[in-house]
Formats: sequence, C-alpha cells, structure tokens
Amino acid sequence: MGTDVHALISPILELHHAMRKAILAAFRVQEAGPALSGVARDGEGDTIYYIDRISEEQLIEQVERISRAVGPLVLVAEGLPHGGEMVLPRGAEERNAAWRLIVDPIDGTRGLMYQKRSAWIGSHSYK
Repeated sequence: MGTDVHALISPILELHHAMRKAILAAFRVQEAGPALSGVARDGEGDTIYYIDRISEEQLIEQVERISRAVGPLVLVAEGLPHGGEMVLPRGAEERNAAWRLIVDPIDGTRGLMYQKRSAWIGSHSYK
C-alpha cells in the first residue's frame, strides 16, 4: 500500500479523461435535452440525472483500476450507495485504505446537460 500522493496524479488525470470521453460520447449519440437531463433518481438531498449515471459508472470503474495499483482506497461521491462511500477494490476493507478520494463527478450538471458551459479567461504575467 503506497502513500506517495504523486503516484495518484497520473491515474487521476486518466480518470478525468475517461469520464470526459464517456460523457462526450453520450452527447454524440443523443442530443442534449430530455434524455440526458431526465431524473435517474432522487435521494439523500440530491437529484441524480442520467448524465450523472454515465460519469458514476466511469468513476467506479476507473477508481477500482487505480486502487488495484496503489492499494485500497475509499471513494466518496454523490450517487454512490451506502451513504456515498465505496471501498475499492471491491472486497477490500476500509481500515486498510490509505486514501479517501472525494469526487464530484460532474460539477455543474444542469449546465452541462443542456450544453451550457461557463467560461473564463485568465491572464498571467511573468517577470
């Protein structure tokens, strides 16, 4: 079981790219609107939309892969069963987890599911 945070950087970036790819593929297959913006379930103070389900499936799959490489971890995210926590790899015990990975799979679901995205421009000055 490793505790070097640098060992997580590359796998987390790969997780981000896999989730992005899956979500964009869903938009190509069906237009944004009722299908992806439909309510999959309501629970525990949060509404889970169909687009959220796409990211959650990728999240669990990819984090389980990461956990096999770095050791057991606790995934914390909305939409997960058991109060939003899951120990991965499946079958591992929470007491053996070196990491708690807290994730908001899609921050800004409502805007994204209607293809409305915020934007900003940053500027940097170098001396």
